[in-house]
Amino acid sequence: MKPPPNAEAAERERAFEMGEALAAAPTPPFFQALDAFAKLYPGGRPDVPRETRQHAVRIELLRLKALRALGAKDERLERSCFALAWMYGALNEREREAEHSQCYMDAVRERRGADQLETIEAELIHAGVLRSLGRLQESRELFRRRLAALEGRPLGDALKSVINAWTSYSQTLEELGLFEEQEAALRRSMELAQPLEQQDPDFHVGQMRALIAFYDKWNRREESDALVWRGYGLANARDPKSFSTALYAWSAASLSLRSGRLADARALLKQAMDLHLLHMGPSYMHIGSMQLQLAEIEQAQGNRAAAVQALDAALAHFRKLGYEVSEQGAAAHRDLAELHMQAGDLAAARREAEAAIAILKGMPDRGGAPYIGAQYTLARVEAAAGRRDAARQAMQEGARQMETRLAAIDGLRVDAASLRNEYRGFVGDYLGLLVEAGDTSASFRAFQLVRQDSTSTTVARSMARAVAQGVALPALLRGYERALQSWRQLDQQLAGVEAAADAAKAAQLRIQREQAERDVAERKTRMQAQFPRYFEFTAGVPVGLDEARRFLGPREAVLAYYFDESRGFAWLVSRDQAVVRRLDIDARSLRGAVKELRESLQLEDNQPPRPFRAEHSQALYRRLVAPFESALGQVDQLTVIGDDALRSLPFALLLGPASGKPECGTQGWLACRFALSELPSVSTFRSVRRMPAAGSWDKPFAGIGAPLLAPVRYTGAAPELAAVNRGSRVSVEDIRRLPSLPDAETELRAMAQTLRASPSDVLVGADATERRVRSLPLKQYKVLAFATHGLTRDGLRGLDEPALVLTPPDGASGEDDGLLTASEIAELDVSADWVILSACNTAASDGSPASQTLSGLARAFFAAGARSLLVSHWYVSSEATTQLTTGMLREYAARPGAGKAAALRAAMLSMMKHPATSHPAFWAPFTLAGDGAR
Repeated sequence: MKPPPNAEAAERERAFEMGEALAAAPTPPFFQALDAFAKLYPGGRPDVPRETRQHAVRIELLRLKALRALGAKDERLERSCFALAWMYGALNEREREAEHSQCYMDAVRERRGADQLETIEAELIHAGVLRSLGRLQESRELFRRRLAALEGRPLGDALKSVINAWTSYSQTLEELGLFEEQEAALRRSMELAQPLEQQDPDFHVGQMRALIAFYDKWNRREESDALVWRGYGLANARDPKSFSTALYAWSAASLSLRSGRLADARALLKQAMDLHLLHMGPSYMHIGSMQLQLAEIEQAQGNRAAAVQALDAALAHFRKLGYEVSEQGAAAHRDLAELHMQAGDLAAARREAEAAIAILKGMPDRGGAPYIGAQYTLARVEAAAGRRDAARQAMQEGARQMETRLAAIDGLRVDAASLRNEYRGFVGDYLGLLVEAGDTSASFRAFQLVRQDSTSTTVARSMARAVAQGVALPALLRGYERALQSWRQLDQQLAGVEAAADAAKAAQLRIQREQAERDVAERKTRMQAQFPRYFEFTAGVPVGLDEARRFLGPREAVLAYYFDESRGFAWLVSRDQAVVRRLDIDARSLRGAVKELRESLQLEDNQPPRPFRAEHSQALYRRLVAPFESALGQVDQLTVIGDDALRSLPFALLLGPASGKPECGTQGWLACRFALSELPSVSTFRSVRRMPAAGSWDKPFAGIGAPLLAPVRYTGAAPELAAVNRGSRVSVEDIRRLPSLPDAETELRAMAQTLRASPSDVLVGADATERRVRSLPLKQYKVLAFATHGLTRDGLRGLDEPALVLTPPDGASGEDDGLLTASEIAELDVSADWVILSACNTAASDGSPASQTLSGLARAFFAAGARSLLVSHWYVSSEATTQLTTGMLREYAARPGAGKAAALRAAMLSMMKHPATSHPAFWAPFTLAGDGAR
């Protein structure tokens, strides 16, 4: 007979008290008793109640205490530490999880040796725990170092563990906002998983889903769709009744619906629903979600009555589970509103839209995409009813909630990127309404809601660091980020528990999430008390029109762009006026036009440049700049905030009417008319203008480059890098075989002479090593220049981030392996007024919607403390580069008050006048990223 609960608890506590006493001097019977006790509380199972797991933790702590009392250093110690780390993780006690993960790692290392595969596996587990604790940089560095140590080694039974580590590493990179590196890590996990495609299809399919989620987040549909169909084919061929098949069938149904293959969508959705019922049972919440999708199919086939019936069934399912008041329930109401609107029943449509809004308004995440979408539906209903003011009010409420939500992110929560991606369609329609109504001020704020990327955040943090004198920002930020990470994990756990309809566990998680929210608020309050302006710098809150004007000089303007797949808008803001225009070009057309123009700008060694496609440049000018012609008459200094493919186009080479300026003659290049610079966002413009005036520097210039490489001269073609590996096992011989850059030394010495720098501050050849760069007092230099190869993350097999090539050492080490990577650059202490990256393609990413405004190398130098950068969009000869950079620096030194953009413009104009360099391929590749007026 089982004792009453109180008696059982008392008996258990007596057992624990006895165990504490015996663990100090344990005997074999003690461990036998402990094993029997542990069978009563199986804390290692994923589905046990929290209380059971807590008891299991206490038992395991007794075991660990006893093992330490014995001085044990065997496998028992490893197992105990690992079990405690796992259970503390399941209990969401992150500090204790990290403590015992460290214990496990140390135990394995001591018993097996530092370079053994088992030790590296343990360290990779610990790196994932550090991420969950919010110690992201530590996590990243440990992942990078130990994953690099595995390159080229046979993995054997550890293969799956290592693949999972790459996926875990990708999550750390995501939380740091390093999305390009995240993609590289996910691709690496897929490469490693390839041999398992036939051996273990379920595991392989799971890795594919992580990459699919990444592509979905960034709207890269072609790549996502290809993986979904491949995953479905693999899973369905192996076991058509597996849960993997269920998941992929549902995704494939969505793809078929999106592409208009409605019969396929219906069949796939039926397969998905049947399999989910088989595996999850009729109480699975997402059965209702699939009924929502069935309604979409019925609607697309013109079966309005069947669509309404499916939506009613979805609502009934949610009600039965107590989940009508949920995002899914709101989605059903919103879809009903859309159906009623199509049928012309606007009163019913308004009622359903308002029902969706009422549900979502009562939920914690009012700024999420579902709430914005419901407001959007209501706005369309009101517009259909001819109530334009009411439609605009609904849009304004959605925009207000977006702004509130994004401000709360504080530039630290990584889902800001996906949120902005979700908001983009809504913002495009909202902008259309605002521009139609002539509301320039509101439209200027609205477009910024989707224009803050990790480049903007990097620049903002750098500026904040410069302002935060005497404040220990790193420690404050670590605590704040850790608290946010804890909240995110609880929020994700809660979503999963709600989906599984576990009301008791959901209630418990809500309490924990509320506690985490209070912790975030308290830490934020401490941050604000010690550095009140931090969140102003980093939140990415939209800049108002009046505020933007206050930062502008008398003959200065900002030209900002927004594009999506169906439209484009632009704003010209000067001190005296603000103008908004709807453009005659959308994102897709823009990408094609920019690609065609750039094809005429690629240079090959000893070959004349291709004929410049002037008609393409003129066409882009007409679409992008001409709508503001009358407002640009009094502007000399122009800051461009590009979007989409404009990120990979130097505005200097656009051709318009002759400027009328004597130094330009009849030429109509935009570089003739304006001193040009670029920034990633309006909020970044605000950040750089808030920067305190630069201090003094001890030295004018340092130049690094012309590394000792192969005697083959670099021609501008992509070097053969397939054999080069990155990490502690990097092949320095392979790096050494990269083509040399003999003219880079001439370029650096010419720049040094122009700024009257000491020859000793030019590090070339054997001196241009990673170790020497780290030893330099970089903070003392006003201008830093690098003339070497700039490698993208795909430039080397195994290279997971961009890098600058330096002279490789005889043997690679952690201090020097011949590559200065973006993450290593970001950790340098730089305060240069200007960093010149005279390397191929250091400016923008590829211009796709998901790409960042600046390359990883450029972002890294901003993170290190640089105020402005000179970056290049394509390869250009050293002769032309030397001519441009020395001319620019000569002007910069002679007229410091004119600003860096004016210095760059003067150098460009000089090159235009010489027939040998008049082609824009020579003078237009370089762009100033930063504050051009200073």
